[in-house]
Amino acid sequence: MSKKINIDKFQNILESYSRYILYPLHTNSYYFINSILPNPEERKGELVEKNNNIRDLEKELTSLESEIKKGNEPLKLGIVGGFSTGKSSFINALIGEELLGVKLQPATAQVTYLKYGEKLTYKKVLKSGEEIIISPEVYQNASNHADNNVAKAGDSDLSHFLITYPAPFLSTINIIDTPGFSSESKADDEVTKGWIDELDALVWLFDANKVGDKEEADLLNQYRDKKIIGIINKIDSKPPSVREKIKAEVEKTYAFDSVFFYSAKKTLDAITGEVERDVQLEALIEILLENTASKDDLQIDISAKEITVQKNGDTLYNEKKIRVKENKFKEFEDAFQNRLTDLKQEVQSILLENVGEHYTELNDFKYEVIDDLSREVNALHKQFIIEDKKLRKTFEDTDNNLKEFLGNEFDSWQKDFFNKLFDKIFQIRVDSGIFSSSTMIETRTDDHDKAYYDDLKQRTENRFNSFLNTILNNYGNTLNNLQLGDPKEISTLFGDSYNMLSTIIEGLVESTIDGTKAVINCFEDYETSNANDAKEWWTYNLDLAIPDEQLRDYVAVIVSDDFFDICQKRSNDYQHYISELKEIQELINNL
Repeated sequence: MSKKINIDKFQNILESYSRYILYPLHTNSYYFINSILPNPEERKGELVEKNNNIRDLEKELTSLESEIKKGNEPLKLGIVGGFSTGKSSFINALIGEELLGVKLQPATAQVTYLKYGEKLTYKKVLKSGEEIIISPEVYQNASNHADNNVAKAGDSDLSHFLITYPAPFLSTINIIDTPGFSSESKADDEVTKGWIDELDALVWLFDANKVGDKEEADLLNQYRDKKIIGIINKIDSKPPSVREKIKAEVEKTYAFDSVFFYSAKKTLDAITGEVERDVQLEALIEILLENTASKDDLQIDISAKEITVQKNGDTLYNEKKIRVKENKFKEFEDAFQNRLTDLKQEVQSILLENVGEHYTELNDFKYEVIDDLSREVNALHKQFIIEDKKLRKTFEDTDNNLKEFLGNEFDSWQKDFFNKLFDKIFQIRVDSGIFSSSTMIETRTDDHDKAYYDDLKQRTENRFNSFLNTILNNYGNTLNNLQLGDPKEISTLFGDSYNMLSTIIEGLVESTIDGTKAVINCFEDYETSNANDAKEWWTYNLDLAIPDEQLRDYVAVIVSDDFFDICQKRSNDYQHYISELKEIQELINNL
């Protein structure tokens, strides 16, 4: 058909809709989000663009259908056949003027496409689609094998030649003149085969002196899906007594739609003669019309050989009489033209049916894909909601676990911290006598021993940082195991949190040293009957003077805030993607 509706073009667009949605679902939150819709805005943009594309294609299909119904779609009629069967002469007869070169031998070497135009133009059309105007002489040389250098020059870039001409025949039927088959160049065969799929119908020319060629029969069998009309050209070279026998042989050998006799030469002669006669009559009528209103006498003399018109003795017109002999070969032309008219209507019906089938196929396929997309989006929507609930539950459980770990770890750390701090500050000494013994609790230094306090400060800072690192490492491992965020993002967050807590720890360490000095200043060595009670008492006083609980509380607040921020960001991502899916669903519904 002259307009091929390539359903693959539509399928490719529709199938590309589904590619963005068919990603594997992951159970963890961070990778679940980032693997399904890494860029929803971009995806929505692609969906809108592809939707616009398919709407444009639907409009193109509708426009094509309208043009076909109006009959504005010309029939593409290919002229093919064996070597020197008179293809160019046949085309000239159809057009009514000798446009194509028939005097140069052998026959045409390139495809020539003829269509209607306001004036006669010759162009060569490159494979890129570019059209270049050329002169008739360049065309005639380049389209024939007569000038091999010209014919082959730029073959790799040349698609075909294009001729426009203001012939009424070409307004409804485009003619494609091919090199044909079995010429001296096998390349011509390939050129011809390459064009046949583009044609609506074929005219297969035979030389009346050579029909029933097996090679041609084999070629014809390759194109049984085409409307093929057989033309027995040069029939004037055969006497009437054998013509029907020739036609019967052709119809028996080939599966043609129909077969016609033809004489391109005689038909063109008849058309040319009619044109010349019409010109003569038009001139004569014009003279008569100009002078019929005059009262002067007109004298018209029509002899066997000439026509003369006189007025008052003056000769107004004198020409030899043009006689057109009855030409039976013109009848063959008329029969063929009638078949072409019917063929155009048949092709129009087939085209409309073809367009309708493809439109139905397009819609069926489109709605099938839309349904699939809708199901995918709904499934994702539900999956996101489920994941969001799971995420919130995970946040809650993890937060409780972190708080429990922090409390347990602090209790353990605090006990160890004060045991070591007591041992650093106090000593318990037992004096054994002959009759009795005494237990003394004493300080190891006073508040003026700088080296002692510098060492105490360093030890305290190390122990505070040790607690901090234990909590942050557990927190980081928890986030990584949950895969709640980008590892780089978490690492940056750790760095910020650690820097903030390190600054806080510096202040807490200073307060710890000051509190320790205050306890030492208030202490006097004394004897005790119960060393354990004494240690517990002074450990309690140290606990009151030292801000160790503030370390726990600061770490808890910062870790909790960071964790909440990460969880909230993930939850916001889920809500954002759920919103995006709703918008995508609306776009799909509007396809």
